[in-house]
Amino acid sequence: MNELKERYGSNYDIDFIIAMIEEMLFKEMLSKEEKIILNRLKVLRREQALEEGRRLYNPGAPQRFHSIYLTDKDDLDYWKKCVGDNCFETYLLEISGNLFKSSDTLFPDENLMLDRQIEQSKSYWKPSERQLILRKEYLFQGKAQIIK
Repeated sequence: MNELKERYGSNYDIDFIIAMIEEMLFKEMLSKEEKIILNRLKVLRREQALEEGRRLYNPGAPQRFHSIYLTDKDDLDYWKKCVGDNCFETYLLEISGNLFKSSDTLFPDENLMLDRQIEQSKSYWKPSERQLILRKEYLFQGKAQIIK
């Protein structure tokens, strides 16, 4: 990522870069490491889309980049599997601050261009209660105290 910033400043076109790498993938010209970079660029694009979507659709919600991610008991096993490698600890918290509830099931389609992902991010930032049945994630900014 730093290489992109150094080369292009903040005005690089992530859609163009991903398209170029995907063309190389199609031509079977990518190494295993380059395929990993492609996947990471798609995550970066998704996070850019989600942040722009937050500004448009729910500016009062916490920024994903500056939040603590929380979940509840019902979805704890799912998130443990996602994090993996037992590189986590679980706590019961008492919190006060800005708490936003959504789900990773509402992420934009990673194969779409940035502008379309921004549009799709509205579902993530303005979810209905019906959409929040599975895989809840909470973005939190504020004060937290560990209960146990």
